[in-house]
Amino acid sequence: MKIRFRYSLKWFLLGTTLIAVLAGTVGKRLFDMWQSRQELAAQEKARLRLMELGVQIHPLNGSGVVSVQFPAQKFTSRDFELLRRLPSFENIDLASTGFADADLPALANCRELKMLSIDGNAGITDKSVKSLAQLTELEFLGLSKTGVTDESFKYIAGLQKLKGLHLVSTNISSKGLAGLGSHPTLQNLDLSYTLVDDEVFPAIAQLPRLERLRLEHTRVHGHGISALARMPHLKAVDLHYCELQDGSGFEELHQVESLYLDGVKIPPGFLRHVAKMRGLRTLRLLDSEITREHLAELAEAKQIARIAYRKTPANE
Repeated sequence: MKIRFRYSLKWFLLGTTLIAVLAGTVGKRLFDMWQSRQELAAQEKARLRLMELGVQIHPLNGSGVVSVQFPAQKFTSRDFELLRRLPSFENIDLASTGFADADLPALANCRELKMLSIDGNAGITDKSVKSLAQLTELEFLGLSKTGVTDESFKYIAGLQKLKGLHLVSTNISSKGLAGLGSHPTLQNLDLSYTLVDDEVFPAIAQLPRLERLRLEHTRVHGHGISALARMPHLKAVDLHYCELQDGSGFEELHQVESLYLDGVKIPPGFLRHVAKMRGLRTLRLLDSEITREHLAELAEAKQIARIAYRKTPANE
């Protein structure tokens, strides 16, 4: 009798254990399904609310990853918080939306982010850029018309996949740019309307993959630009509205294919140096006072396929 009771108890305990395991497994599965539905419902609610606010949300390549574009108008921190509910996305445009340092936590889940534009937001400072260092997949960063300074370069240097960087109308200087070091992937750099001057050229020359450089409306005069001759991938240089004085270094930039000099007061003899740029194919001189003498300096530059300038009585 004792033996039978012992075996009955054993099977009873085993059976209840199996039932408990099965109940727990089923319960967990049901809970996971409920939680998943709750998350999807929250995502859809956030998506619909953002769309009501005029935000454009698009799938990329047919996947769940989305591109998010806010219209250029003021939003609240509560609006930005809705981004936490969206699935991961690669591109986001927050230009001129009032986005500020305090709103950065809204991007905490965006580990896959490749393109981020926060241009036109005065509340973005070096503190924000420091926080962005966790976005290691970032390939483009727009910081134009923000409150960033030279301090940000040491954080930007850590974004090792970055290809495009726009810092238009910020308080950055030539000295600060040295903080980028020899960034391995940067291809497009826009420093227009900043405080940089001729001292910036040695720092720029350290960027081995740079292809396009914009220095429009800066304090650059052209002294020392020959340092860029060491950059084999540099194809386009934009110096619109700079007060250029020294053209001697330009004749060493044989790798450059496009040179933009709109609005530049061209000194006598300057274009003789430009004419010696062997790889130059496009030269733009719109809004510059071009005379017949200037054109004569380019007479032997047969490699230039296109010269754009406004015709006036002085050059006809």
